[in-house]
Amino acid sequence: MVKQLAVASYTNNVLDPEKVNVVVKHLSRQDLKQYIRLLRRIEKQKSVLIETPYEINDEIKQQLREQFTEKKVLFEIDPSLILGTRITNDDVIYNMN
Repeated sequence: MVKQLAVASYTNNVLDPEKVNVVVKHLSRQDLKQYIRLLRRIEKQKSVLIETPYEINDEIKQQLREQFTEKKVLFEIDPSLILGTRITNDDVIYNMN
């Protein structure tokens, strides 16, 4: 039941805060924890995280977005990477130098 509520919390493939507020009011503490875990998992599956040690230009960002058309692409600067890029797609991590 909690899984169905998590999936139903989306409108047009985007998490709907109004639906979340309605659901949260009716869940027990244990169900709420499970609901949050499921939402995080769904968000992770719907997005790709691209980490680079420096800011990349808009042209490269657009090319990367085109590679993952079905997912939300998030860009993050991670100075600890020194060189290269790390792409996290759900549970798969690609390290590129």
